[in-house]
Amino acid sequence: MVCLKSVANVFECSGEDMSGSGFNSKIDYGDESDLVPMAEVRELCYKVLGGLEIPNHVSQLKMEYDRIDRGDVVMKMPFQESLIGNPINGVMHGGAITTLLDTCCGAAALSVLKDLSFAPTLDLRVDYLSRGDNQSEIWAQAEIYRLTDSIIFARGIAYQNREKPVAQVHANFARLSPKHTAVMKESIYAILGRE
Repeated sequence: MVCLKSVANVFECSGEDMSGSGFNSKIDYGDESDLVPMAEVRELCYKVLGGLEIPNHVSQLKMEYDRIDRGDVVMKMPFQESLIGNPINGVMHGGAITTLLDTCCGAAALSVLKDLSFAPTLDLRVDYLSRGDNQSEIWAQAEIYRLTDSIIFARGIAYQNREKPVAQVHANFARLSPKHTAVMKESIYAILGRE
């Protein structure tokens, strides 16, 4: 049975009851001109978060952004011998998978902000569903499913085979205050070489 056409379907297929939970994979973001332009989100993700400008954990783990859309991001991380968590079965370390999911959800959260900024992770819950294999790259897809004035709610999956996810995630991200957003935007523009 193929049940993972979208991240939302993972929760339906897992038997998790979503009635009345507010889960909706199609959010009305209103006038998109009120949100940070996607070109800026992509530049921030590729250059800063992706480690092109400043080496970081994303570049160290060789993660790559595959798609960055409004409220929906797909990333991948190649299988690497250095990331083996269990030398007996050769499966990738759960910490690397958690980092992939957090980064993917965080990028989705950035895409729904009004100004270019960051959205710090408040809470992250990862449920490991299967161990995966010890050869294939790991993919992650995250989507925003609910927004409030102060919190962005995301969910996602990590998989090697979409029909059998390795893990699922629920994450919450903070919207920064206007004062902190302005400071963050200035810092990001400095890193990107803009004024």
